[in-house]
Amino acid sequence: MSSWDRVQVERPHAPRALMGGLIATIILIGLMYLGPLIGVRTWNVGAMVGGAISFNELVTPAFRPQMWGLGFFSFVVFSILAAPACYAYWAYSYLPGTTWMRGLLYGGFLWLLVQILLMPMIGQGPFDVHGPAPAVEILSQLVLWLVYGVILGAIAGPQQVWRHRVHAPQEHAQ
Repeated sequence: MSSWDRVQVERPHAPRALMGGLIATIILIGLMYLGPLIGVRTWNVGAMVGGAISFNELVTPAFRPQMWGLGFFSFVVFSILAAPACYAYWAYSYLPGTTWMRGLLYGGFLWLLVQILLMPMIGQGPFDVHGPAPAVEILSQLVLWLVYGVILGAIAGPQQVWRHRVHAPQEHAQ
C-alpha cells in the first residue's frame, strides 16, 4: 500500500497578498459608495457588520456610531488581513488557473460565505431572500466580490503551492 505526503513547492508571499487585499478593499469600498450614483443598490458595510455584531439592531453612523465604526473596522480587518492571508496560505494552492482566475474563484467563495453566514445574521436570510430587492442585491454583491478577488489575485501573484508526493510501498522485514 502506498502512502503520500505534501511537499511545499513554492512559499507564500504574504506581503504581496496583504497589499492586494488593501488595494482590493479600497476599490471595493469605493465601488460600494459609487454604486447608488449609477443606480445600483449596494450595501452599507458598516451598518451590515455592525448590525450582525449588535444582534440585528439598527446601526447607522448617526444612530449607534460606535457599532457602525466597529462593523466597518471588522470588515476592513477581514478584507485587508484575514481574507488575503487565507488566500496566500490556504486557498491559492487548491484553486485552478492563472493568478487572476484563482482570485476570481476566491472572490466567489467569499461572496458565498457572506450570503450564507452574514446575511442571515442581519435578518436578511440566506442569499438576501428577505431584502427589498434580492436579485439586485445578490448580483451587485457578487460583482463586487468578484472584482475584489480579481484584484487580490492579480496583485498577490503566485502564492503557496503544495504538491502530493507518493511514496513507493515498503516491504516490512519480519
